[in-house]
Amino acid sequence: MTSSEFIISKLKSFITEFPGTRVRYEHDEKSNTHFIEVVPNEVYHFDNKYIQWESKFFDEFTEQFPSEIICFISDDALVGIDKVDFEIRGSKYFPTYSTNDQIIKISFEKNTQYIFNSFRKNVSIKFTDNNNNLTFFPDNLALTV
Repeated sequence: MTSSEFIISKLKSFITEFPGTRVRYEHDEKSNTHFIEVVPNEVYHFDNKYIQWESKFFDEFTEQFPSEIICFISDDALVGIDKVDFEIRGSKYFPTYSTNDQIIKISFEKNTQYIFNSFRKNVSIKFTDNNNNLTFFPDNLALTV
């Protein structure tokens, strides 16, 4: 079994144990580094069950493939995945936006737009309508234009 096959096998098992997550995997052949991106950030940073899983997986991987590097990241990391080799989403995964102050662009088709952002506190939302730009930092927002 290759290191990539080993990782993909483990990620398939992972998603059943953590159905509210999405994982993406990339193998950077130049540096021989395997990147695994885990979202949402709350799981990656704060879920003790996940942290224990990652630690165990890291130990298993480095024992079986000592000359290769594995790196776990989330979507708020300074490095990211450029070429997704494998992606899997859990049955309860609901995409949210990153906590790294990304701008979400929304085009208006109706007079009122409702934005519900209960999962993130540091997301800005930029509205553009007839060359007017407005930026908000909402938890929940209903805007009438």
